[in-house]
Amino acid sequence: MRNFIVITIVLVVVAVFVGCDRRGAETDHALDAACALMQAHPDSSLRLLESVDTSGLDEARTARFALLLTKARDKNYLEPTNDTLIRRAVEHYRGSGGSEEMQSLFYYGQVLFNINSVRDAFVFLHLAYDMAKERNDWYFQGMSACTLGALYGNQYIYDKYLYWAKYNPQNETCDALRTKRAKNKTKRFSVSKRSVPLRCFPEHPFFKKISTRLRREAGRSRLSI
Repeated sequence: MRNFIVITIVLVVVAVFVGCDRRGAETDHALDAACALMQAHPDSSLRLLESVDTSGLDEARTARFALLLTKARDKNYLEPTNDTLIRRAVEHYRGSGGSEEMQSLFYYGQVLFNINSVRDAFVFLHLAYDMAKERNDWYFQGMSACTLGALYGNQYIYDKYLYWAKYNPQNETCDALRTKRAKNKTKRFSVSKRSVPLRCFPEHPFFKKISTRLRREAGRSRLSI
């Protein structure tokens, strides 16, 4: 009887692990498909992501899902109401140094721009730009510069708006972004001539927890405009 109970418990545990592994594989397949559809068919990507059951996902899959869903919503011009979703990706990828960290910083800046958290938006968009430049990622350099330009334009700081707008080779993208964000009314505030995120906002919560590597890199960054 005791052996039967032990065998039953082992079989149940194995079945649970097999079920979790199968579900994880199905989630990965859905996320891969959504990623493949993102550029050409963002609406289909969004519908696919919204159909994913996220209950019980591990941290890595949850972070990837959060980043992809944020991207899909942005590409479908859906305005966020808070930063809860993208923060999961930012926290998970922080310090990794990969493309996912760069993208999470950029989309966090986008979300903060949309919810009128201007001070924080400047921080993360500058970080995203610096990482994209270091990685020679022209797409996210351009996108970060474009959003920074729109952000400065919203503050009526036109000299810096022009400085950042020139970095985006696709001016029509900037025009579309400015039109989309025009309804956002934000308070104007002055920005230092040497606007470096780590130096301007040393007490920002992100920098209190950020890795030594990223802190050192951010400290080396200089923006003179």
